[in-house]
Amino acid sequence: ILITALSSYLMARREFQIEQKFQRESAEKLGDIIRESVDLAYRTEGHQGIVKAVKTHATETGRLSYRWVWFDVSVNDPNRPAAPVETLGNILEGDTASVVTAHNGVNELKTYYPIDVAGDDADHPRKGAIEVSGSLESAWQGSWQAVKTGLFAMAAMTLFCIAFVAWSGIRLIGRPLGRLVDQTRRIGDGDYSTPLELKTGDEFSELAAALNQMSGKIADQQHRIENETTARMATMEQLRHADRLKTVGRLAAGIAHEIGTPLNVVSGRAGLIRSGRLSPEELAESAAAIQSEASRIESIVRQLLGFARHTPPHRKQVDLRGLLERTSQLLKTMAAKNGVEISLTFADDTPFTASVDESQIQQVVTNIMVNAIQAMPGGGEVTATLIHLAKTDNFSPHGSGMICIGIRDNGPGMDQETMDQIFEPFFTTKDVGQGTGLGLSIAYGIVEEHGGRITVESSPGKGTAFEIVLPRESSG
Repeated sequence: ILITALSSYLMARREFQIEQKFQRESAEKLGDIIRESVDLAYRTEGHQGIVKAVKTHATETGRLSYRWVWFDVSVNDPNRPAAPVETLGNILEGDTASVVTAHNGVNELKTYYPIDVAGDDADHPRKGAIEVSGSLESAWQGSWQAVKTGLFAMAAMTLFCIAFVAWSGIRLIGRPLGRLVDQTRRIGDGDYSTPLELKTGDEFSELAAALNQMSGKIADQQHRIENETTARMATMEQLRHADRLKTVGRLAAGIAHEIGTPLNVVSGRAGLIRSGRLSPEELAESAAAIQSEASRIESIVRQLLGFARHTPPHRKQVDLRGLLERTSQLLKTMAAKNGVEISLTFADDTPFTASVDESQIQQVVTNIMVNAIQAMPGGGEVTATLIHLAKTDNFSPHGSGMICIGIRDNGPGMDQETMDQIFEPFFTTKDVGQGTGLGLSIAYGIVEEHGGRITVESSPGKGTAFEIVLPRESSG
């Protein structure tokens, strides 16, 4: 707009200057011709003589008109200049000048070529001038045409620029940007396998290359994390199995006595049968006793092997009441050796089923109970409870409700510093060779993987209470 306005202004000014130059040259040419004859014409015929001289030598055209004017006549005199005299200062001093005037709503350019007329009195010449008049309408029309041409050109350039910017924006910016957005969405969805190729040779191609490089790094890191996670899970499972075997070793010592009694019965009954001194009724009774004790031994060994067996995690609906009963039965002999009694308390007769890995949760309960038994070498009591938590309880994610396993002992308890560390790997308060410090750490990891929590409350001299909260349904 500024360039068009400036161009139009300069063109209008040029048209005006061309018209002004043409009038000036015409006035000077006529003035040079009649200058010598003006004085004679004025002396012989007065004003009319000068007028005749002007008409004789001037070439009237439709573009310019000529007349003679006086500067010393009254305002109403027809021979007075059309332009106000006060605007003709330079002319009165003998210089040719041009003035724009308005006549009947039409702008005209007046050019004055001054000539002093001596007449009869050479000492007091009159000041007159040749007045050349020309309309400026053609110049203004040419300028306005130039303005319209400029506006049309500007509109055409604007439309072209808009079309070009739209086309180039879509082709050079819109499409590459859209592909970049799609690529970022794929990356956000976890698809790192499809590289983006942009051959624009600009910043977009650099950004695409950076996205591809980032995708490659993320994919490598994800693969590494998956491998590390798999290795970590395998290691954790090995640690859990090692901890289970360690517990089995502790249980074996107590179970050896438990198995020894039925073995003695079996051995004694077998000896009686071998002696051949038993009646048929006594033989049947001894055989029944041997069968009963063998079944008892088989049950004990099966429980021990089931606990020690290494199996992959497998969730299913498990009756936690039965799990606690089996675990307490497994630990009964070990507890009896330490003078510890294990008691089970259930809030009601409703089923306590949860979606868990049975062997892992049994390992958690066993570890906590074994720690409680070992913490009371002088005897005591371990109490296990089961209660339902409603969906509105503080810890009830997934809207499924929870089941809380509580295990409490009346042993020596722990201070706050010890409680802050009991779930850390390899932390133990037991003597060297009595524990690795992994039991509670593994138990904590198992419960967390099940979408639950494990907490502990204790104080010196007031025993210890563990709470294991598990979801009734799988958390994912």
